[in-house]
Amino acid sequence: STLAMAQAEPELDVVAVEVYRRGLAQLLSAIDRASTTNPITNTRLLRGDGVDVLSDMFGPDSLTGVRVFFPDPWPKARHHKRRLL
Repeated sequence: STLAMAQAEPELDVVAVEVYRRGLAQLLSAIDRASTTNPITNTRLLRGDGVDVLSDMFGPDSLTGVRVFFPDPWPKARHHKRRLL
């Protein structure tokens, strides 16, 4: 999960991109709860489509890596154009 990744690698900045407001709220709440014992300061949350965020907000060679969770919420063939991977 994003929270576990941020905790395991505090030297890295983590950018979490989520389309759904509820998903961001859940992550923010989890970070807040976890931060009571050890502050988590390396995570930024963005609401938006991952493809758009990657192409519009980050320049070439500006990211060390990209990790994708739940890349295919569109299982039907007709939804292929909506898939990230």
